[in-house]
Amino acid sequence: MFRQIPKFSVIRASCFASRCFYSSKSSNATYIASLLAEYDKTTNRSKKPRLKSRNDPKPSFKGAKAKKPDRHINQTGKERDREALKVVLDEVQSKYKSNNAIVILPTGNLEETQLSKTSLTLNLDEHGLQVVGEKKDSKGRSVPLVKVVDRQTAIKNYSDYLHQQVTRKFSSSFRKAINTSNVANKDPWKVIKVSWNISPQDLASQKCNEIEQMLNKGQNVYILIGSKGVINKSIDNPEDLFNEQHKREVSLDDIEALRRQKIVDTLDSMLETLPTSSIGNDGSISDKIIYKIKAQPKKDDKDEKKRLKELKKQERQEKIRLRTEKKRAESKA
Repeated sequence: MFRQIPKFSVIRASCFASRCFYSSKSSNATYIASLLAEYDKTTNRSKKPRLKSRNDPKPSFKGAKAKKPDRHINQTGKERDREALKVVLDEVQSKYKSNNAIVILPTGNLEETQLSKTSLTLNLDEHGLQVVGEKKDSKGRSVPLVKVVDRQTAIKNYSDYLHQQVTRKFSSSFRKAINTSNVANKDPWKVIKVSWNISPQDLASQKCNEIEQMLNKGQNVYILIGSKGVINKSIDNPEDLFNEQHKREVSLDDIEALRRQKIVDTLDSMLETLPTSSIGNDGSISDKIIYKIKAQPKKDDKDEKKRLKELKKQERQEKIRLRTEKKRAESKA
């Protein structure tokens, strides 16, 4: 509402600068009014808008710009139709490393062209592509033979592709789990050989510790006690040593019989303290003795079986989901 009035010092300085002095009040008032008018002109002149310069920063606009559609991608049809087309193009590119193809048109005619151009001219609401084979082009090169098919066939092929991917994924996981389980159980029975000539110290420190370690790992164990001629043989199945042709019983004096019996008693005492699910033995101290010891199943084995069962369940659920989705897509088509 009120106009800004210059300070009196500015007005007074202007008076002396013009070498004018007014004695009367009216004359001074007139002169002050003229100074105010001149001040207004100067102020308004300085407030004129400045012309834009090329160095002025460009104004920034908030918000993302709308993304332009890619002119190299077919924009017709639904997203599923475009995904089905992309699978065919990727398959051709990965196998042939080329864009050339021979296309079977809906009319039945063959056209040697670039597959990317053909894909852009398709109306995906009505048609799709399918690789049906391989053919030599005019230059003698092997190129894919691609057929223009109806939309329903293209969607069915895409559903089959997804089903194969899921099956391959779960089969790979299942095979990996099976291989891991097989590696763990590659040698389900370990043969530990003990000579009748072993010293009590070696039996207690070496052989007993070896047996204990195997059983604690969940490893099933054969313990074969015999003469050096028996334990040095290559043995596939220790139980085969106890048929009639392998029996070689010898007469023992009291000292040797007592020593061998002590070895057997030491093993029996040790096995009572170890984690076993079953213990069986056969033979006699006058020939050879075999222990068949089955270890308690480890907790890891149970967890592994549970994981394999869960993988199978997931695979079944995924197959059902894909089958349902495939039927839904075919019904819409």
